[in-house]
Amino acid sequence: MPRKEKYTKNEILDIAFQLLRTEGQSNLTVRSIASKLQTTVIPIYSKFENMDTLNKALAWKSADLLIEYQQRDYYEGSINYWVNSGMGYLIFAREEKNLFRQMFFNNFDFLSKEILDYILARNIEMMKQRLPFKHFEQDEDKIFLQKHWFYVHGIASLIVVDAINDVSNDELLRLLYLNENHLGCTHCHHEKCNHLKKGKDEQNE
Repeated sequence: MPRKEKYTKNEILDIAFQLLRTEGQSNLTVRSIASKLQTTVIPIYSKFENMDTLNKALAWKSADLLIEYQQRDYYEGSINYWVNSGMGYLIFAREEKNLFRQMFFNNFDFLSKEILDYILARNIEMMKQRLPFKHFEQDEDKIFLQKHWFYVHGIASLIVVDAINDVSNDELLRLLYLNENHLGCTHCHHEKCNHLKKGKDEQNE
């Protein structure tokens, strides 16, 4: 009977991901992972050829966690993609600062084009599940999402460097709607489109 592995690849990845989230990339090494597992570096190198291989797996795991935040329904019943995905992005930046830094600040090679395209595609999927975005014509979804991402990413970056004092959910929602009149709606091409106000109005009823 083959000898049972002491640690699986997923178990090693989970520990590495935990270290990245809590201590940041500077403290993530094969030795720190081995120390956390109370083992030598041998089991880690048996599953991951080198740190580049491990970092690629961590990048995919980070992207999936970001998308998980964006998929949560922060305002029950809201049809507004802008509210839910935007809030998810900002709350991710607030709660996962080390991950956000690693994804977008520290290492520009961490997120490959393949992973960035994956994040974009998943956001388009989420957007098309909600009215009025499911009726977008070809490429309109990408245009809207690009405008959305640029603005939200700017706020998220300020959150990560502690440049915004109030990062409560109410304040994050207010910041999202600050840009509402400038974003415009590619569905009806009107800057003050009610489609973008729908989620907020539902909360005020």
